Amino acid sequence: MGAYRTVLFDLDGTLIDSKEGINKSFTHAFKKLGIIVKNPDEFEKYIGIDSLEKVFKKYDLTKTERLFAISFFREYYERYGIYENSLYKGTDNLLNNLKIRGKKIALATSKPKPFAEKILKKNKIYEYFDVIEGSNLENEKLTKSDIIKSTLNQLGDDCYKESVMVGDRFYDIKGARDNKIDCIAVEYGYNNGNEFINHKPDYKVSDIDELEKFLINK
Repeated sequence: MGAYRTVLFDLDGTLIDSKEGINKSFTHAFKKLGIIVKNPDEFEKYIGIDSLEKVFKKYDLTKTERLFAISFFREYYERYGIYENSLYKGTDNLLNNLKIRGKKIALATSKPKPFAEKILKKNKIYEYFDVIEGSNLENEKLTKSDIIKSTLNQLGDDCYKESVMVGDRFYDIKGARDNKIDCIAVEYGYNNGNEFINHKPDYKVSDIDELEKFLINK
């Protein structure tokens, strides 16, 4: 494929390090249910998953308990966790350099869109994005493939041929495949090391600098 004119980014583990806020939100949810969390870092593997319901289901909670857990998670996250994150070093320069070169930039995240917008504004990168798409608070059944499709539709039909998805999890790879666009996997995010073996991306990069060079020179 020739040069990419449009770049879709995942958020957690791709543009921002969000581990602190998300781990604390999970810990808060379980504490409210009377469950002690011994190692909050165990939740890192769930960052980027397309449904909180799927996470809490792994802990043998009843349907009612899962609904409460999701509510408790968001209770903490919306008040505190949404601000407990930081940009990966070089992210702002990457976005600025892509914009200078006339690239369209979009966000395609499984995080609820209102939360994603607040995070972009908090980190002062909101203005770089032509389209921001995410899940919504009422419907947890949207997959990453659905979100990428919606993002591309908002960007315009011509974007399908010249777009690439950048993300750190296999959800991003599958979503790109389902929408017939390329995917660049970033190795610095929250994948468990095996995801890029079992779900092969088109390209892999080790850090933001390598990602920037690839996108500018591609």
